[in-house]
Amino acid sequence: MIVYIAEKPSLAKAIFEGLGGNPQTQRGDGFCKHKGRPNYESAKSS
Repeated sequence: MIVYIAEKPSLAKAIFEGLGGNPQTQRGDGFCKHKGRPNYESAKSS
């Protein structure tokens, strides 16, 4: 499995869309997931 972690949500969204994902329908709490593809997370401030 490959996981990409982005510092900002906008970067995570751009990576996800660039690899064929659709964040409008495949979002979770702080992550986007594409069936058969890796997960993309944006880092959350502590």
